[in-house]
Amino acid sequence: MAAEAVRDLNVKAGFGGEFDLEPLPGGRNNRVFRLRTGDKELLLKVYFRHRDDRRDRLRQEFEFLQYLWSNGVRAVPKPIAADYRESLGLYEFVRGRKMILQEIQPRHIDDAIAVYLAANLQKKSPQAEELLPASEACFSITKHLESVGKRVERLKGIEVAGDVDADTCRFVLDELAPFWSVVSVEVKLEYERNGLLHEELVFASRCLSPSDFGFHNALLEEPGVVRFLDFEYAGWDDPAKLACDFANQPDMLLSEELSRRFQEAVIREDPCPEVLRQRICCLTPIYQIKWTCIILNDFLPLGRDRALFIQRKERSEIKPGQLMKARQMFARAVDSHGKRGVC
Repeated sequence: MAAEAVRDLNVKAGFGGEFDLEPLPGGRNNRVFRLRTGDKELLLKVYFRHRDDRRDRLRQEFEFLQYLWSNGVRAVPKPIAADYRESLGLYEFVRGRKMILQEIQPRHIDDAIAVYLAANLQKKSPQAEELLPASEACFSITKHLESVGKRVERLKGIEVAGDVDADTCRFVLDELAPFWSVVSVEVKLEYERNGLLHEELVFASRCLSPSDFGFHNALLEEPGVVRFLDFEYAGWDDPAKLACDFANQPDMLLSEELSRRFQEAVIREDPCPEVLRQRICCLTPIYQIKWTCIILNDFLPLGRDRALFIQRKERSEIKPGQLMKARQMFARAVDSHGKRGVC
């Protein structure tokens, strides 16, 4: 990160050229800093870029936040300035603390629902139509299956450099991949019978999704105000994907009651609620497999490079815990599949 680029961004934002930076912990994909300039405190994000990951995380987040703020949403940070060439974003600094799972109440779910509803209230507006598709957006059952299938395939190429790698490789090849084959074929056959496997969602059934949305990406301000963060995957998507992801965030696994409260709010807004309900039912184990794969990203080269970028601790210290979390998420997928049968 070049100091001149940060200085130029600070000037662009109207705060002058003098600043101090303090690195902050917690970033999973990016490096984050508290930027002090004059009497202001701002958040600077330096976005991860990689030859194997072409997603423009900065543009996704900054333009989505601009859209939310233009529609009166204040439960998210204010976007201030961006440098797309250098992948730098400047935002309001949100003061608050991380939430813990045990304190999340229905009223907090309602706060999340309010953000979703506000994001989609003006989804027919020209500004909304200019927003990009969400990261890994899926508008057909085929695309859902292809997206998750690619993640499973990538994990088959884990390089074994120790006992944990070997255990993870066995887990992928002996449990995850065979189970994926069963579940994906069942969903494919069900939608083929209905003639809907390749059918794309019409505009009315698409949503503006905050994506990777939940209380793992939130801070609690005084007096009890929830502010939601990190919208670098946001954009147009299938609301079924949003509902499945919301219910299966590995760092904040909500109770079924709380997850269902959010899910039902999303379903109520859909023009074909029962069709969406069925799609969520079918996709739930699919997306629990997806999150199993995401948890295991630390075993792949891209995960290694991201960890180096954000100066995360050695992967050898992380991997055993990630394998344990992946097994827990996989167990959820097996359980969901057993309860659901074929939708």
